[in-house]
Order: sequence, then structure tokens, then C-alpha cells
Amino acid sequence: MPPTPTPTACANACLPTFASREDIMPGPETETPLFVRFHDLLLWLVPRVESFPRSQRFLLAQRILDAAYACHAQLIRARKTRGEVQARALLEADVALEEVRLSLRLAHELRCLTVAQYEHGARLVDEVGRLLGRWRTPQPGARPIT
Repeated sequence: MPPTPTPTACANACLPTFASREDIMPGPETETPLFVRFHDLLLWLVPRVESFPRSQRFLLAQRILDAAYACHAQLIRARKTRGEVQARALLEADVALEEVRLSLRLAHELRCLTVAQYEHGARLVDEVGRLLGRWRTPQPGARPIT
């Protein structure tokens, strides 16, 4: 009678093998400019809101992060779908990005962000917005989603 494989042997045999880290997680060079710039926005945003005063850290800071992650989730959804579902996801991502933009302005007005920080964040949000707007531009003959 042949030996019975161990659970570990079965699990290892079922796992895919990867040649490099890029096979598991694509790097910025394989992503679209929108996802690269949004990643840059998140990398800048998270440390900034963590340094907000305690009075705003759990209110405004959390609201900014929630809107940013909601936008990111909708961008991923749009990348994975087509047609009306994609158009709806892009619209929702645009709305969430506008929430981030307005919340950053409020954070600046409440002196949670310096002028330089606000300018840099606004530039990142603006660039993401332009890339998102380009993706949202309907193709000829397509019905716009409102």
C-alpha cells in the first residue's frame, strides 16, 4: 500500500510557485498611472492624518482615510468590471475623491495641515482626479452614467 501523503505535503503541492516578488505583487512599473498616483496619495496621506491633533484624529482624520480607502476600493472595482458596473464604480470613486479633497481643505483651515502639506496633498488629489476623469470620459457611442 502506498504511503498516505501528509496534510503539509498536500498543502505545499497545491501552492503555486512564484519566480519573484513581482509575480505575487505587481510593482509600480506594471500598474496604470492612476493606481501609482493613488498609491502615492495614500503613502503621503496616512502619516499626515496620524499627526492630526487628538481632537481631530478620530473625527476628521478618520473621515479622510475612510473616503480615501472607499475611493481606492471603487477604483479596484472599476478595474475588475466593465460596462455600467464599471461606470458606476468610477462615479463613486470620483465622489469619494471629492470628499477627500474637501476634507483636506477643512483640515488645512482647522490648522491640522500646514500650507505646504495642503498644497502637496491638493496636487496629489488633483492629479488623481485628472487621471480618474480621463478614465470616466465615455467612449464614442456610450451612454453616460449619472
